Amino acid sequence: MKSSRRTPRILFAGGGTGGHLFPGLATAAAIEEICPKAKFLFAGTERPLEREILATSPYEQTTLPAEPLRNLWQSPLRFLSRSFTAWRAALKIVDQFKPTTVVGLGGYASVPLLLAARRRKIPYVLLEQNTIPGRATRCMATKAHCICVTFDETRAYLPRSCKVLVTGNPLRTEICQLAEAAYTPERKTLVILGGSQGADRLNEAVALMLEQNGKMLEGWDVVHQSGPRQEVALKARYARRSLPCEVHAFIKDMQSVYRRAGIAIARSGATTLSELACAGIPSILVPYPESSDGHQLRNAESFAKRQASLVVEQAADVIETSKQLEAALNALVTDYRHREAMSREAKSWARLDAARRIAAEVLELAQLDKNHLKEAT
Repeated sequence: MKSSRRTPRILFAGGGTGGHLFPGLATAAAIEEICPKAKFLFAGTERPLEREILATSPYEQTTLPAEPLRNLWQSPLRFLSRSFTAWRAALKIVDQFKPTTVVGLGGYASVPLLLAARRRKIPYVLLEQNTIPGRATRCMATKAHCICVTFDETRAYLPRSCKVLVTGNPLRTEICQLAEAAYTPERKTLVILGGSQGADRLNEAVALMLEQNGKMLEGWDVVHQSGPRQEVALKARYARRSLPCEVHAFIKDMQSVYRRAGIAIARSGATTLSELACAGIPSILVPYPESSDGHQLRNAESFAKRQASLVVEQAADVIETSKQLEAALNALVTDYRHREAMSREAKSWARLDAARRIAAEVLELAQLDKNHLKEAT
């Protein structure tokens, strides 16, 4: 490959949720560590959560008016109009920023940007966190330079012609540092994670369980990330029962919470699983039943197969889900050795070098001088 000393300009395309954005931020930080002169732009949705997450990062950001595919059937004219506007906005972003490489983070906003990159003959890399690839990944896979995946099982869902690298899911440095902490009996905090946007049905099932049998957590603390919709209601609900629970719409300082977590109840998005694995936290996973192609159930099954978690499938009746959660939680609260073994298995699955491996791939694609890549290879 011919050497080039041009400054790499990396466009991160997509996002919409913490599960998509945090791997992008981790990859950007790894690239910056290897090549401090690199320039970055994050282009994604107009969601407030996305703006909030990126506001704390040092990277430039912009948005485009992309429309989820599900809206095609609900409002076809609006979908077509917004999609055309997004396509033109994506071309403008690409033409103005002039990226050397584009990194697709997944989510519907990534598609117009990746199409614009293809139109301008700019190479792109895809990050796919879940066992079953999302629609954006499947749509853009065949022309990608490579697809970096978390699960080896993902290969089966992608065309054989694709270059697939099992890198693991890139995590922020502060999360990777948690791998050094030992799992001890003193870690007695139950953490409930519904994802960056919250999970109403999971929140309801957990709250019902704690109201009916909170005594089993005597001596434990509870931290509940509720999402913005139910924060106020859950705080009031726990207060009425005098339950000592911290409730937050969104937790920015997750590493501090993970350090004291003894058990987590969570949805099974891939970024959540990767963070739990890195921190060695035994978990009870409640896959979101309406996730695209059932990918959260597949993620959870892969984790459970490694004896790193218990899986509770969300029932139609919230009372039934609550009872199943109570049984699973009681089994872990009363058995430290079981929790300790699950912690070891979770950590054995963690890939702490994922961000640097992806960074090396992106920089090589940007045709940097190979001397810049020695630390990452």
